[in-house]
Amino acid sequence: MRRPIALLLPIAGALLALAGCGGTPDALITEPQPGLLAARPVATIVRPSASPAVELRVVLRAGSAYDPQGKEGLAWLLGHASAEGGTEVLSYPELQALLHPWAAQIAVQVDREQLTFIGRCHRDHAARFVPVFLDVILKPRLAEEDFQRLHKQALAQRVEARTANDEELVKEVLQAVLFQGHPLAHPPLGTEAGLKAVTLADVKAHRAALWTRDRITVGLAGAVDEALADRVAGAFAALPEAGERPIDLPSPPADARRLIIVDQPQGPATAIAFGQHLPVRRGHADFPALSLVASYFGEHRQFHGELFQRVREARGMNYGDYAYAEAFIQEGWGRLPVPNIARSHQHFSVWIRPVPNADKHFATRLALWLTDGLLKDGLTADQVKATAKFLDGYLALKRQTDLRRLGFAIDDAFYGLQTPSAEWLRAGWAALDAAKVNAALRAHLHPERFTVVVVTPDAQAFKQAVLAEAASPKTYASPKPEAIVQEDAVIATWPLGFTAEQITILPAAEAFAQ
Repeated sequence: MRRPIALLLPIAGALLALAGCGGTPDALITEPQPGLLAARPVATIVRPSASPAVELRVVLRAGSAYDPQGKEGLAWLLGHASAEGGTEVLSYPELQALLHPWAAQIAVQVDREQLTFIGRCHRDHAARFVPVFLDVILKPRLAEEDFQRLHKQALAQRVEARTANDEELVKEVLQAVLFQGHPLAHPPLGTEAGLKAVTLADVKAHRAALWTRDRITVGLAGAVDEALADRVAGAFAALPEAGERPIDLPSPPADARRLIIVDQPQGPATAIAFGQHLPVRRGHADFPALSLVASYFGEHRQFHGELFQRVREARGMNYGDYAYAEAFIQEGWGRLPVPNIARSHQHFSVWIRPVPNADKHFATRLALWLTDGLLKDGLTADQVKATAKFLDGYLALKRQTDLRRLGFAIDDAFYGLQTPSAEWLRAGWAALDAAKVNAALRAHLHPERFTVVVVTPDAQAFKQAVLAEAASPKTYASPKPEAIVQEDAVIATWPLGFTAEQITILPAAEAFAQ
């Protein structure tokens, strides 16, 4: 599982002094207000609280979707070279040497559209920490030796990602195929060829082109006030107002029914994922309904999901089975999503965590059969009510810290929400009934257009079995209830319906090579 925040760097000392870190009542200020335009040349969100910590997020529309063709991975290298390469006056070892005294943190997170710098310190150290944090963004060292170190690291991670982490590989291949030919197709880490083509000069030129005020949102939370917000946002005043590269991304390609078999020789288990584009994102009237459907069907790392209950609990086939109504990256090793992975174009997906290789055909059938049943049967009134109640409480866990709430507030601005998303979602869920949920479900999800990705060994044999619609009976080490036995008999011969033209075999060694 990916750890999306790549660097936690305690920092001490600084070259300048900034004041103004007192606490005030909770407030949400979005966009520069008329009297603050000179002080806040970039979009600014301020969320003061009684916390003693100062929380900072600087989010740029400069993620991997803006990598030039042939330089896939440039955004990743730019973000990490900034956060892990020192500043104009501090080398990276010198920056690291400032760890202990302030116990502050600097992190970078590179996603497809958003590149996020995250800073955190105690309010007593903010005056000296904040200028260093800003220097990481505005005055990075970008030295050749640091670039070479990070360049080698990125290439090593790119190779490891396709050889040692099938769980991530299956999801990344699904997104790459869904968005084939689109800026959102390649993962933030880029491709092997793209990374090899990137030079330090490319990093500097990319930074100059994308570090513009129209792409930046500054967020502050915790022990902050408007004076500090003015100073932090004002630090970006010297950047160009806008650049030549467009921010808006084109529409994605049309969905198509297909099966991509990633041939992973000697793979110990089989990973499965499938999905489609979703013309619905936060702010769309149907998003509350579809997020409820995804939670009912398979909330990430929760036990109540239909997929989890039918695949893991009833059959003991794997560790977990989940569904998503939007892009999802988990925070660290936990179950909660990281903020600031907002996307202009979303997709619905199902993730079946690895199953034994012998069960690949049955597991693929089972997951798609359950999805087909979801569309046919829909949700009952009781299921809608129970899921809405769960989500209402679970939403508070997703927003349990100042830093997380700040991140989601920035995402609200990305999606153009006039009401904070927590309030908007709760109101949306409360207004749902079974008829509304099922109407949204059937209007937007189309299994006949799903892209299915299976990472497994013996790809050719699996292809032939799928084309032949060969039976795939499931066996167990201990007896199962008669209802499961009868259900399995139906699933074992349930037609997947792929033609030879719809099936592609991709050697794992070639995944994200070009």
